Amino acid sequence: MNEINLLPLELRLERKSFLRQLLLRILAVLLLPCLVYGLSEYGLFFLQRQVSAMEQKIADLQGQIHDEPVGGMDQESQREAARLATVLGKERWEITDLLQRIGAMASEKITFEAVEACDLAKSGSLSISGKSVDMKAVGEFMDSLNQIGQIAEVSLEDSYLLKADSEVEEPQEVHFNIWCQLSK
Repeated sequence: MNEINLLPLELRLERKSFLRQLLLRILAVLLLPCLVYGLSEYGLFFLQRQVSAMEQKIADLQGQIHDEPVGGMDQESQREAARLATVLGKERWEITDLLQRIGAMASEKITFEAVEACDLAKSGSLSISGKSVDMKAVGEFMDSLNQIGQIAEVSLEDSYLLKADSEVEEPQEVHFNIWCQLSK
């Protein structure tokens, strides 16, 4: 027996449109997580491949540093080996530890703008520039730097007070530059 649909044409079209939209939304809800998961897995695989390639390159360069006599290497290779040794060497980890300690001891009143390390192969020096709410906080920070065993000498190279031009800006701040002599 044939079915007779007595709904008006507009309602029939609206019903078909609604069912299509519902089907598309269900597919999107089901396929979108699968797509996101697949893309994340691909990205993770790609990153792991890059990391393993870099680890292999580092291992090869370390082998070249330790296996080849220095006289047998050309000057460019010697420079690259020295740079790699500096990056991988103990000095790099010591300065990283020192910077972490300095950052942890700074009060909330101090904001760092730049930290530069020079001549790490020798005794080395550290230049710290930033800003503070007042000069007292800078003095307390310098006192705490003097307490670190890896720093031999601390001096204030430059400081100046910056007053606000309007009521919108902060009332004042002290810009400073501290120089530290590192000890071996």
